[in-house]
Amino acid sequence: MANSDDTLTDDETSSIHEATLQEICHRVLGERRLVIASNRGPVTYAKDENGELVAERGSGGVVTALSSLTHITPLTWVAAALSEADREISDSPEAAPLPTDGIGENLRLRFVNIDEDSFDKYLNVISNPLLWFTQHEMNDLLLEERESLSEMWVAWREGYVRANHEFARVIAEEVDLPESAPYVIFHDYQLYLAPGVLRRDHPGLTMMHFTHIPWPGPETWHNLPGTWVRVICESLLACDIVGFQTNSAVEAFAATCLEYVEGVKVARDKEGNTLVSRPTGQGEAGVTWVRAYPISIDPQEVMRVYRSPEAADWKAKLQADLGNYDKLIVRVDRLDPNKNVVAGFESYQQLLQDRPDLAGKVVFLALLVPTRESVPEYAQYKDQTFELIDQINEEFGRKNWRPVHYIYGNDYARALAALSMADVVLVNSVADGMNLVAKEGVIVSEKPSVLVLSTNTGAWEELGEHSIGVAPDDQAGTAQALFQAMEMPQPEREERHRALKQTVRENDLSHWLASHLTDLGRFHREA
Repeated sequence: MANSDDTLTDDETSSIHEATLQEICHRVLGERRLVIASNRGPVTYAKDENGELVAERGSGGVVTALSSLTHITPLTWVAAALSEADREISDSPEAAPLPTDGIGENLRLRFVNIDEDSFDKYLNVISNPLLWFTQHEMNDLLLEERESLSEMWVAWREGYVRANHEFARVIAEEVDLPESAPYVIFHDYQLYLAPGVLRRDHPGLTMMHFTHIPWPGPETWHNLPGTWVRVICESLLACDIVGFQTNSAVEAFAATCLEYVEGVKVARDKEGNTLVSRPTGQGEAGVTWVRAYPISIDPQEVMRVYRSPEAADWKAKLQADLGNYDKLIVRVDRLDPNKNVVAGFESYQQLLQDRPDLAGKVVFLALLVPTRESVPEYAQYKDQTFELIDQINEEFGRKNWRPVHYIYGNDYARALAALSMADVVLVNSVADGMNLVAKEGVIVSEKPSVLVLSTNTGAWEELGEHSIGVAPDDQAGTAQALFQAMEMPQPEREERHRALKQTVRENDLSHWLASHLTDLGRFHREA
């Protein structure tokens, strides 16, 4: 039942969306099995002291987003074997137990066993960093990371191409099962080439690829060999649907295809959606739908964690550690150069310089999550971040006031507790496919908080109207935005927050899943 003000609670909204998703799965898939392919899978394995297999829930945004489907519909998930135990069971998936936490019994798991040298080239030379840095337009780091041209080509052929062929081979085994006529959905930048390989032997297969990170314009792709970009685009166009987080990424992809792929034509359907003709070299000639499907969160799950005893304990501890303050700025980020953490602190430093009256009144709490610490650029960025924090605290700190508090580690309940306390949430990424922290902060906010949001995040297309926008390289502008957010009158804060919360709740994770599953069904019917 709805509240007395005729709005739905988070639990009620989530229940309705889950029921709708279940109905859509039944209507779209029928007896078909869904096949999902991603680098990381929903489960990884280890051996206990007795040599028995132990199943652990996989990590990463793709896993979080898609695991709910394992409770609703028959699903095969194809992922890279990441542990020795994963590799041992790669040829006997039925022998592997499933974890009870968050994974449904409808899951069939397949591991792709890629030899160690090829896997390193595929993931650590091509995917992370070359594709990652390119697509986030981090050109300085891209140039630092590039090997010699001959070494790059070796990594491409013996790593990225080989791994994608292995993924396609395992998926083909699932597609060829007698009882199977599945829809196949590939996820993210590690698997750009697998669709083209699979299409050659399965011309009638219904396939989709969804890219979780930004897709920049064609000029940014000039940093990579043109042959790579052409092959990537041709393989993606072998899919029936290509999905991105934002409309701007859709337009950038179409422009990239026009520049790099001979014979491509771009058109619009009657609803204004982008259509890209598939060149005859990619299986049967046809049209690829290119769509924006902005990913989101599950508000019910976020609130479940936020209402947990663990989150309550963290909130009490944070409040005690922070001491007295009038305004609290919070950021939660992986310590990735793309997240622009250093620039955010530099803007805060400038704010304290420009407004000495803020001394003792404002605290900046940063929850920084370790990531890719073995990559030299990331390790250097970590050192740079902590040095700047020490500098700010030394320059402005007083006996009973430390302007910056930070926690280095990963704890989801703690992150939600911190976001709930914020007067201002800062997200100033260089570029993001979406950025779910912005949405999580909206859901758990109690003040309510004001969102200061980079215009280069995918979240900006959805949340920008009711946020304060900042350019990631504008230090002075970000400083001013932080001050504006702290000084915003309470009625305006509440009005903005209501609008943001409504957007996030209406366009939740179930809506994201349902929208592209519905389009898969539409494409199959209309093809």
